[in-house]
Amino acid sequence: MRTNPHIDGLLDTLLSIHATLGVQPSDLADAAFEDPYQSIEVVKNDDLVCTTVTFLDMDDPSATRHKMRYVYASDRRLLRIEQKVGSKSFKVQWDRNEAVDRVLVELVQQLRALNSSSNVERFISTVPEELRERFLSKVRAVA
Repeated sequence: MRTNPHIDGLLDTLLSIHATLGVQPSDLADAAFEDPYQSIEVVKNDDLVCTTVTFLDMDDPSATRHKMRYVYASDRRLLRIEQKVGSKSFKVQWDRNEAVDRVLVELVQQLRALNSSSNVERFISTVPEELRERFLSKVRAVA
């Protein structure tokens, strides 16, 4: 299969997202000892664990309150990070599924530009099983 530095970078990004658990609740709990942090809350709902960290932005003259919500799957993988500033609602800062999907779409486009469909599908057969179906759905969508 033909590749290029851009494809190699996309593959590295994809594997990094897939292999990395992300910041863990225990790491966030350590922040409780630092001055700007006001509270850290961990709540388990079914198969999800949500950790909410509240802190003051000390660089802001009005010391705006920020909340960061970290959502984890039962396998300890960080799924999503959301931020709330002041009285505004939470906004997604990072989402694992969206990040994977963005990389997969671009990767499929790049692979198809350099390779036959059979080579792309052969490559997909080597992808970790938990990503394979998502990869195939992107191949079908880009077709």
